[in-house]
Amino acid sequence: MRRGCPNCFCYGHLNDRHRVRRPALHVIAARLFDLHPIARSHYYHPAQNGSWSIKAVLPTIAPDLDYANLGNVADGRAAQLAYLEVAHRDTAEERRDALAEALRAYCRRDTEGMLRTRSTSCLRLIKLH
Repeated sequence: MRRGCPNCFCYGHLNDRHRVRRPALHVIAARLFDLHPIARSHYYHPAQNGSWSIKAVLPTIAPDLDYANLGNVADGRAAQLAYLEVAHRDTAEERRDALAEALRAYCRRDTEGMLRTRSTSCLRLIKLH
């Protein structure tokens, strides 16, 4: 990316609820660019049903990246619970491996979603300076 441009994209997480509390993380936080306000201001598809969450917007931009086909780990809450189960010492190795793969698939989908959302022409209306 060009010098001075953010190179970490997020969707809907740059607000007061998610303030960075540790000074060491301020460097990362300063590089974040939230795609949610751009989508909300410049994009709408009826299939979103009034929602601008990434789970509602992404399937309208990239139907191949719908979260519905991810199985048990298809949203943030399920990902958090899966992570806790993976980290628990009593979780069987086979279960841990299956959950770890599901978490990787979920994170991969989120990453692909951010890239596709960023590259969508309707969201390029605002230049990143």
